[in-house]
Amino acid sequence: MPRFLLLLLIVIAQKAFAQSVEIGIIAGGSNYKGDLQDQGYNFNQMHLAFGGSLAYHFTPQISVRGEIWKGNLSGFDAQSKNPANRARNLSFNTRIYEASLVGVYRFLGPEPHRVSPYVFGGLAGFRINPYTYDAAGGRYFLFPLSTEGQGMAEYPDRSAHKLYQIAIPFGGGLLLSLSDKWSIGLETGLRITFKDYIDDVSSTYVDQVLLQQQRGDKAVELSYRGDEIPGGNPLYPKIGIPRGNSKANDWYYNTILRLQYRFLGSSSSYNNRKNQHRLECPTGF
Repeated sequence: MPRFLLLLLIVIAQKAFAQSVEIGIIAGGSNYKGDLQDQGYNFNQMHLAFGGSLAYHFTPQISVRGEIWKGNLSGFDAQSKNPANRARNLSFNTRIYEASLVGVYRFLGPEPHRVSPYVFGGLAGFRINPYTYDAAGGRYFLFPLSTEGQGMAEYPDRSAHKLYQIAIPFGGGLLLSLSDKWSIGLETGLRITFKDYIDDVSSTYVDQVLLQQQRGDKAVELSYRGDEIPGGNPLYPKIGIPRGNSKANDWYYNTILRLQYRFLGSSSSYNNRKNQHRLECPTGF
């Protein structure tokens, strides 16, 4: 997906040689909301995210933007306010790579307005590979363990997970023009996903014996971890007991600072607007 977007960005840049094009760098924080993160917006589990973008402007207010960024997501039952979640004691981490193409609308053009709010929306592809650490500190990737029976013949409604998935990005921000070419912005973007397994938690507990036979002892150990808590319940939950909330898909989001540099071609709408502004006759003497 990142290679496809890079090729697309190159094509856009070639076609827009004489138009207005912006390149940018982004840096900020990424997070998620799901079964292991039950708060709406949380800074405690936010991780560094960074990337780059390329935008082509059709008008001073309407543009299309391609972007690639990398971040991290995580969730820990130990930090939950819900006693049932803390007793479950699950956790996950994952690196996330996203490539997106979105339309951007600025409510105010960059000239003569120095500050302009904007909104965006489009399509994104992302890659995740969640993992966790066992009690001894060993790292284990969760998808191959099928902790809820994913990909097992006995659970045909639970398909094996895919590392590459699709999301709908949308959000908004505020841009500040530093000069005719440079601008800086603050942006918050949300991502709607179509799966509930960013954190590898969604449905119900499966047959412990069956899981052990097909995926091994580690799959059983990491699918329920209440026995690792002092005073926790050492008994593996019965078949069908809820492990997560399958009615709500996972989301992820980021809050970033954006630094952009604008190239102005000879036929740029920005140049036309500036020239028109300069040629206007004074209205008073």
